[in-house]
Amino acid sequence: MLLRASTRVGERYDLETYEALSRVLQACGRAIRREEDRAAVILLDSRYLEAKVRRMLPPDLRFAEGDPVELLSDFFGTSMETPWKLQQEGERIITGH
Repeated sequence: MLLRASTRVGERYDLETYEALSRVLQACGRAIRREEDRAAVILLDSRYLEAKVRRMLPPDLRFAEGDPVELLSDFFGTSMETPWKLQQEGERIITGH
């Protein structure tokens, strides 16, 4: 009985996770409309690092760890020497690059 309940809970989690990922991927796709478009999507949730979740994502989706400014500069092929402009203590705003 406990194993059956556990299986149902696991299946429900998988279904809910799949539906949520489907919506996330749909939102990511909105950044790219033409073949020549490029977009970087930053997912700020540690659940995307779980093997079970990553297996549900498209295989061509790349994950990167490191300095976000350096990674984005490399991705877009631009220099981002001063990408952050400090407005007030503890507040950061991205400047136009």
